[in-house]
Amino acid sequence: MKYNSMTIHCASLCLDVMSQRHFFRYTIPDILAFKPEVICQIGIRLEPVSKELTDERGMTEVLASAVISVLLQYHFTRRQISADLIIELIQHRLDAFLFK
Repeated sequence: MKYNSMTIHCASLCLDVMSQRHFFRYTIPDILAFKPEVICQIGIRLEPVSKELTDERGMTEVLASAVISVLLQYHFTRRQISADLIIELIQHRLDAFLFK
């Protein structure tokens, strides 16, 4: 399977947050409150190609929601999630958006 570069970027964001020692001290509202920062990070990464995108805002929203979903899943289950699974979850959401 081919992965979009934004999928890899978002997976990296997830892994960065999840690897913090204090991750499990975050509350659900804390994690949900990360979304504006995630949107900002995705926007910065999309900036060079934004003119080529037909729905940059929609893509950003889908990717940010996928990141938050992964973080919440990890927080709820407290089980290690492999990088491969994170990438597949994010790519699945992105594919659903791009090929709807």
